[in-house]
Amino acid sequence: MAGDPDPLSNRYDLGNDPIVFAEQRAKVIQGLIPKLIDRFTANDAGYDRVRHAFGVLLGAHGQANFFAARLVGGLYSSRSHRDDPQAQPPFRVVQAAQQRKAMELLSEQIFSDKSYQFPPEFYNQLVSTRWLHWGSDNVDRQDYPVHEAVLKWQQRILQQLLDARTLTRLADNTMKVGAKEDRFTTSELLRQLVDSIYSEIFEFKGAQFNDQKPAISSLRRNLQREALGELLRLALGGGMRSGTSVTRFGSSLGIPPDARSLANFHIKRLLVKVKEVLSEKPKQVEKMGLDDASRAHLEDVQRRIEAVLDVGIMVSSP
Repeated sequence: MAGDPDPLSNRYDLGNDPIVFAEQRAKVIQGLIPKLIDRFTANDAGYDRVRHAFGVLLGAHGQANFFAARLVGGLYSSRSHRDDPQAQPPFRVVQAAQQRKAMELLSEQIFSDKSYQFPPEFYNQLVSTRWLHWGSDNVDRQDYPVHEAVLKWQQRILQQLLDARTLTRLADNTMKVGAKEDRFTTSELLRQLVDSIYSEIFEFKGAQFNDQKPAISSLRRNLQREALGELLRLALGGGMRSGTSVTRFGSSLGIPPDARSLANFHIKRLLVKVKEVLSEKPKQVEKMGLDDASRAHLEDVQRRIEAVLDVGIMVSSP
């Protein structure tokens, strides 16, 4: 249910531990995908069935990880009465260790491009049906939109992690655990998220890059653009998400002040590293340094951050 703080309250959730469920789903799906072509093109069947099956599996993978993402900032709920046997309090903060495990899972399964590395010949067989009738889906492209399909789930999970309700619960949850208890904070969320999504930048080591071996892959560049949009939205106090029709700023979205401050901190931190990477010079003239796509991407990241920081200065000035 939208807005429900309980990560165990989901439709189509077939496990009592979202992390274990997502890990099991990933293993099953990775085992099924290599068999799709032989299985669904048997008896002279068309390749469109392979495309449909792959879409179903990709959706199952994304949905299972979305369930895990709901652990972050989550609250287990109970309808027990006080005198019920083994009664639980109405709300319990999800253990900090579970929230960290969820972030590690998402970093591996959703934010890494390794989950979507399939042989080119596989992607080249994901064709849409050319048979148009009342029961078929109308598609814009005959070939498979790989980047669009992957980004769809990355967007959904990013927006869940950085939603105003998630961030406000994270802030409030620090007041709902004991002083000596471990806690998962907004600060930890944003640092883990930024370090994971922009790892190529923070861990950059000069090397020879080109179009065949880019410094940042195309899937990761897409993800980094999306994440930057979310961070810049937070840094401006809320703002408008891409694709929404109404602009709402500041407190109307309920963005906690700490989340805004931390977003500013991390975009400044990212900007410093981006400038360092862009200033790297190849040690030998014959080496190419950054590939054009990665360099253009980083220059765009720099431009967008500097523009928002300039706006922030103007807004905060008298």
